[in-house]
Amino acid sequence: MARHRLLQERPAPAVEAPGPDAGRARAVRARRDRRRGRRRVRAGSLGEALLSVPWVTVVLLALVAVAAVDLLRPAVYAATTTITAGSDSSAARAAVDLTRTDVVDRVEERIELEEAWRGGVRVDVDRADGGPEVLVEGRAGDPRLAALAADTAASLAVADAPEDLTLSAPAEVPTRPVGEGPRWWVVVALPLLLAAALAEHARARRERPGGSPT
Repeated sequence: MARHRLLQERPAPAVEAPGPDAGRARAVRARRDRRRGRRRVRAGSLGEALLSVPWVTVVLLALVAVAAVDLLRPAVYAATTTITAGSDSSAARAAVDLTRTDVVDRVEERIELEEAWRGGVRVDVDRADGGPEVLVEGRAGDPRLAALAADTAASLAVADAPEDLTLSAPAEVPTRPVGEGPRWWVVVALPLLLAAALAEHARARRERPGGSPT
């Protein structure tokens, strides 16, 4: 009986009131949950905005613009003539002479170029290895004119110093314009159009009654 009274009289353990740390933790969790909710709302809005774009039309317009720029770009052809000099110093002098500003005018006069084609010829010189060979490159909008310009410029240089220079390899008429490669827009057209069609199909499913929102 005394033991029973002792158990009844024993005070109950005190319950500590939540301290300031617990309140701060709850506030942090609440802010984190609000930020996550805002991010989910923004992501959903962005996804809906992207799906609302008429992607097939956008891709088609972009491909048409790229194709137009590529196909309408003026073609430029390049041909190279090789001059061989008797010494490195002679090659260096020939290279310098061929970079003078009047070289193109002399070439156009020598080949009696029509007025409509004047101004479209360019002559470049290369001595990459520093040896006795001088590479004379002619550029023009016509492949035969490019080869003729290179040969003519080289012939003028040889005529100015016949004892030191010889024309060792005439230019070949180029068959493809400079920089022409595979038309990449043709390669990527089908995958882009397929992706655009899938995006528009997903949008149509969302807009149908009873369509899945995901």
